[in-house]
Amino acid sequence: MLNNLLGGFAINFVKPITQIVKNKERLNYILATREVKSYKVINEDNTIISYVPVIDKQICESQNLNYQKVIFNESNKNIMENIYLFQETSIIISAFNTA
Repeated sequence: MLNNLLGGFAINFVKPITQIVKNKERLNYILATREVKSYKVINEDNTIISYVPVIDKQICESQNLNYQKVIFNESNKNIMENIYLFQETSIIISAFNTA
């Protein structure tokens, strides 16, 4: 039973986000900075996209973007928006079970 706790509390908290993007600039920014799992154009203004919320260094470099600048700009904008990512995990409980 303790192993179940270990698995449940130590899961990867970076999960893909699926959302409808209505702004072409935002869509292009996501495509240029993140790993996109899938996307589908609904109409000319709306696109549904599923992507990993973490900025990918290789994708930024392939798009000729400065990775450090992108990280800095993103962290200033979205720190409070992404605080929910840490609510489902507990590294302390996982470490306690492992010990």
